[in-house]
Amino acid sequence: MMRSLFAILVMTVFTSLSAQGQPELEKRSLRGLKGITVLIENIDKDVEKNGLTLSQLRTDTELKLRKAGIPVVPLVDALKNPNVGTLHISVTGQPISDPDGLYLFNAIMEVLQNVKLVRDPSITLYSVTTYEKSTCATVGAGHIRDDVRNAIADYVDVFINDYLAMNPKP
Repeated sequence: MMRSLFAILVMTVFTSLSAQGQPELEKRSLRGLKGITVLIENIDKDVEKNGLTLSQLRTDTELKLRKAGIPVVPLVDALKNPNVGTLHISVTGQPISDPDGLYLFNAIMEVLQNVKLVRDPSITLYSVTTYEKSTCATVGAGHIRDDVRNAIADYVDVFINDYLAMNPKP
């Protein structure tokens, strides 16, 4: 168990460090997107058992996007449209102390887009992370639903602000 905790922490630190170096570039990668599809996965059973569900996160996220005027596109349609990005959300959690009911959770929100290599535009890479926000924290079992949900909601708010800054309404 300690090995997996260490792996989660190391991955989160490296992910956060790589994303911190280029926030303006990440923001500019949103320019020209005509909509977003929402893909939520990796809600661990322990996290669901403590009240946070995939459908709840999807509803929260899609509602925020729609209220902000960002088109939410079904996945089937998004796969055919290069002007639509994927807002991918993943939440993992692992108990770290049974008596105290503490959990280590990792929440990632990223935008995936297809990109072409500058050196050879005939090469397209699919579902590349171009924008990312993530956190790793401990939380009590009774607070998983609200704390993780709020962390994701905060990241979605930052995404909305960045998206709208790069795609102003005419």
